[in-house]
Amino acid sequence: MNISTPAIVLHCSRLTDKTSVLHLFTRECGRVSYYLYGAASKRNMRNALLMPLALIDIEAVHQENREIQQLKEWRLAYVANATADDIRRQSVALFIAEILYRTLVHPLPDTTLFDLLTETVLALNTREDPQNVHLEFLYAFIDCLGFGIDMNRPENQIFDPLLSQQPISQQERRAILRQFMAYYETNIPDFRPPKSLDVMMEVYG
Repeated sequence: MNISTPAIVLHCSRLTDKTSVLHLFTRECGRVSYYLYGAASKRNMRNALLMPLALIDIEAVHQENREIQQLKEWRLAYVANATADDIRRQSVALFIAEILYRTLVHPLPDTTLFDLLTETVLALNTREDPQNVHLEFLYAFIDCLGFGIDMNRPENQIFDPLLSQQPISQQERRAILRQFMAYYETNIPDFRPPKSLDVMMEVYG
């Protein structure tokens, strides 16, 4: 079956010198993995554009009961120039992509989540100071996962500054991020904080 859909890059893992596996969250099919040829080649500069959270349009061939599908063509749907030129924004993109890679296990479409991710990518690229984008995403993602936050519990009142859109200090930002990770670990089986968490603590806190 031929597929044409917008997609968001989660991760690219190398198989051989000439082949990698591109993990995407697609609007039409949910999470899907595709063979990507030439991704490890230094000559293939185009594939270097497939950074975490890149918005792309793809054409692919899907076969039932196949773990890795065949990617026919891809093209950038949005050029995130500010993110590409800013290590802090790239760190946020990597962190969010890692969260998604670890939590979106089943290949189920979710247009609400896809729209949230699209809005997050745009906010990360266009805001003058995107220091709270990852925190806003983590809060909104909880609803998409099907469990909420009971704000009547004392330990969850740490999220108050984020929800009220008050200025957040670096110390508060770090505390909120730690609490989010603890909340995800409590509610998601086998969840582990991403490797990029330490970088996020250093860059934005």
